[in-house]
Amino acid sequence: MAERDSLMAKKLEIIKNFRLFDDTFFVRCFDGSSECIELVLSIILDRHDLFVISVETEKFIANIMDHSVILDIFAKDGNGKIYDIEIQKSESGADRKRARFYSSMIDSDQLAKGMRFSEIPESFVIFITESDVIGHGFPVYCIERYIMNTGEPFGDESHIVYVNGGFRDDSPIGWLMHDFSCSNPDKMHYKILKDRVKFFKESKEGIDTMCKAMEDFRNDGVREGENRNATEVALRLFKSEKYKYTAEEISYISGLDLNTVKSLQKEIS
Repeated sequence: MAERDSLMAKKLEIIKNFRLFDDTFFVRCFDGSSECIELVLSIILDRHDLFVISVETEKFIANIMDHSVILDIFAKDGNGKIYDIEIQKSESGADRKRARFYSSMIDSDQLAKGMRFSEIPESFVIFITESDVIGHGFPVYCIERYIMNTGEPFGDESHIVYVNGGFRDDSPIGWLMHDFSCSNPDKMHYKILKDRVKFFKESKEGIDTMCKAMEDFRNDGVREGENRNATEVALRLFKSEKYKYTAEEISYISGLDLNTVKSLQKEIS
């Protein structure tokens, strides 16, 4: 009983210190909340005509060749425009080519068989980073393609946006980034965000949801670590000079399924 109480106390302390810059907390807070998404998008994009009709968290987009992606927030507005919002605390996680890749994956996901390329919806890939990873001191960086000869916009309706989470002033974006960095909801500016954060930090239902999210995250990490270790074992067995193991033997020893082992065998060959 004492051990369980101690564990729960640790979880409550973690939840208390969560901020919207912590992606596990961010995803739970924004899950199904069109109001929160509309607020964030309207401030970042300086638009007041947004009406979000769907919100999906941790959207998985498969790539049959390699490098599938999981989007933090995938939203669509009433005009069919697509928004991907990513929280990145480290500079390495906000690599510019990662933003390019996410944009291409969204295009691929939205282009159904039989559609014309002109039907690909307008899309925004938005990286909200804890520090100014671009480095010029602006609160928001809007990245577009241009025709270099004329300076005209290329007009492919693919947009990449970086938000400087370290920016502070008394403007809407300054307040928003303050709220993203704030662990105490009573000190947040925007009521929509304040109420949402309070729910997950102070209500029983919200706390239970966060506890389960943390447990799922831990289990996923354990499984990922187990798979990584198993793969390393399989690779070592393949490279063994003393013994020549069959794929079936390596599958049995490492715990990986046979198809995975055979795929590794092809890569090595």
